[in-house]
Amino acid sequence: MANYSKEKGKTDLEKQDREESDIINPMSFCGPFLSFRYSYRSIYSDGVNTHVKAKERRFENGKIESEDFEGKMEQSVYNQVSKEMQRYLAMQVEFFLRPFMDGH
Repeated sequence: MANYSKEKGKTDLEKQDREESDIINPMSFCGPFLSFRYSYRSIYSDGVNTHVKAKERRFENGKIESEDFEGKMEQSVYNQVSKEMQRYLAMQVEFFLRPFMDGH
């Protein structure tokens, strides 16, 4: 009976022999057919600074990943981006209307 009175400490662990095939990947049921990506970007001015915000969420290969970014820059950055966007839009409208203008 002397053997039964001996207690193991709380930190003693017993090792189990486990093969790698015994470990189940929780996302193994999810094939590559399921994935998504969501992104959001915003650039605005408060009159003093240009504020940039970007967010991205994605679920790919069984992983959920998330990224957020916020930053401030000089007002001139907003002015430059705004001018470039207006120029790009004007070029796209001109390209779209060009076939209608060539006939006259």
